[in-house]
Order: sequence, then structure tokens, then C-alpha cells
Amino acid sequence: MARFRVLLAQTVIERATVWVEATNKQEAEDVALARVTTGPGADWRFKDVLDGVEVLSVQQITTEAE
Repeated sequence: MARFRVLLAQTVIERATVWVEATNKQEAEDVALARVTTGPGADWRFKDVLDGVEVLSVQQITTEAE
């Protein structure tokens, strides 16, 4: 499994960087979005007004050799 850095934004003001373990970029996005919308720290100030968190970028940081 590889390590990804996912940059998320809820508004131009609020941003979060989430580090996740995933097998590909799509899974990294899905895990990061689930973590910041339902998990600990899911307290975006403008979430109810602007509806949703947007993925700005996904960058693979490391790979794990089998």
C-alpha cells in the first residue's frame, strides 16, 4: 500500500492536508473525504452553508515494495 497526501478545501479559507494509506489515488481521495466529513476533526466552519469538501490535489508520497 502506498502513502498519499490529499489536500482538501471547504472554502478558499479552510484547507486541510490529510495523510492516508491507500492502493491508488481514487482510494486515497475516498478515504480522505470520508475521514474529514465523518471522522474526528470534521468541524469545517462553513460545511452547512457551502455544502461539501473539494479535493484540490492527491500526491503519492511513498510506495511499499512487496
